[in-house]
Formats: sequence, structure tokens, C-alpha cells
Amino acid sequence: YRSSAFTGKVSRQFNQKNTTLSAGIAYADDTVIATENTSNIVDRDKDTLDLSVGLSQILSRNTILDFNVGYGHSKGYLADPYRQISRYGDVIVDTKFGPILLEDQTEEFDENRPDELDRFVAKASVRHYIRTANAALQASYRFFTNSDSVEGHTAELKWIQQVNPRLSVTPYVRYYQQTKADYYYPTLTGTEIVGHDNNDGSGAHYSSDYRLSAFDS
Repeated sequence: YRSSAFTGKVSRQFNQKNTTLSAGIAYADDTVIATENTSNIVDRDKDTLDLSVGLSQILSRNTILDFNVGYGHSKGYLADPYRQISRYGDVIVDTKFGPILLEDQTEEFDENRPDELDRFVAKASVRHYIRTANAALQASYRFFTNSDSVEGHTAELKWIQQVNPRLSVTPYVRYYQQTKADYYYPTLTGTEIVGHDNNDGSGAHYSSDYRLSAFDS
């Protein structure tokens, strides 16, 4: 894997430095290099562009509000060159003597994801300093969605306890919920999808990557 990337960020303060507005951009020109141990027989390119805007607002002497939004677009080879997906069942094989039915066979196909992906993320957090406890309470919520039908919600609550000038302890609780991608399948068995090894974003899309599944944590 070879990557060339650049990032840039600007920020400006307003309202007697109580308000800070920032914006950022990042671009990556990547190449997934073909090896003997992957499904790629040639090098594949991937381009990624990310844009972000953030606002930080001092609400009071001890309270700060942060809000950030981001948009990203990726194009090119977006699959995992090490991942495959299986299908168990009967297989018809064409031979010079005609088609032959092979029963109870397991086929393996290279995963195939769409070659373009759009994503959007928004996060809001508020942090309040509690002077009497020498600690801060921080609450945040993050929303994420992309063009693969994945939608995620994250809620988090942190207690940041300053023990001494060099040590702080932060217990927290976090809840995360995510929907599955529209092409996620643990296996192609029982589906009407015809597997193939295009591995270039064309044809039917499928992946057994558990990170694309629906889950709560």
C-alpha cells in the first residue's frame, strides 16, 4: 500500500475570542499494490477527499460547546484485497462434454464493493468544568452516514478527573448503534446473488466484512 496525502486547516476567532471557526481539507492519492497473497493482479488506485468545518463556542466561564461537520468522498478500489466470501450449494460446471452438476460445493469469491463512497459525519460536544471537584464533565453525540446505507449513532459521557498536575483519570460510558451496509452478507448461501471475481466495483456487490454489519455496543 502506497499513499501520498496532504492536509490543510485554517481557523479564526471572533466575538472577543469566545468563538472559533475552523475549516479543513485533506486529500489522499493511494495505490493498493498487487501481491501474490491478495486478489489483485494489478495495482489499484484510490482517491479520497475530506472536508470539515468546526465551531467552538465559549458559553460561560466553565463551559465550552464544540460542533463539527465533515464530508468525504472516495473513488477507486475500495475493497479489501485479502477478504473473500463463500457460497455453499450445487454448482453447474461447463465442460467440453456439456454442463455437469456438482452437488454440495463450496465456492469462494473475492469481495466486491462499489467503487465510489460518500460519507457525512456531525458531532456535538459540551464540556463543563466543575471547580469544586477539579474535574470536567463532557457529553457528546456523533452521527454518521454513508452511501452504503450505513448509519451510526454514538453517545458518550465522560468524567475527567484531575488527580495532580501530571495525572488525570477519565471513566466514561459510550453507546454505539449501527445499521448494516446494503451489500453486507456473512455468506452468499441462500441469496440469489451470482458470485464473480470482478473485484473492480462492477457487477453485484457483496462483502462479509463484519464491520459493515448491524450492531450495538
